[in-house]
Amino acid sequence: MKSMQTTPLPRDLRRKANRRRGAAFFMLVLTVLLVIVGATSVMIRGVWTSRQATRDQRRVRTMESAIAAASRIAATELTLPVDPDSDQRIVVSMNDENDRYSATWLRGDQTIDQLTRAHSNSNHKEK
Repeated sequence: MKSMQTTPLPRDLRRKANRRRGAAFFMLVLTVLLVIVGATSVMIRGVWTSRQATRDQRRVRTMESAIAAASRIAATELTLPVDPDSDQRIVVSMNDENDRYSATWLRGDQTIDQLTRAHSNSNHKEK
């Protein structure tokens, strides 16, 4: 058998092969980076949404408690401070027909949230 001799590749061909491998590696790194950024973005959005939902639930419970307090004392309008430093307060008022309480969460003059509940106090009588 005749031995086969391999001739070395010219320098230009070796450089092109290395460039191709370098470009493929760069594309792989870029793809992994995009996957990591996307996953992190989804996780951050999930945490943000969860915190916002918790904050909204807490606000609703606070306004429901304010309505319950106003209905116990049979007040037509009641202002309860939430955070005096940021000028936040809850204004609870009875509507004209005396069948619903509305709680409005205010920061300064800006309405943050509003909640309306049916009046359930059986001792309250219209005059």
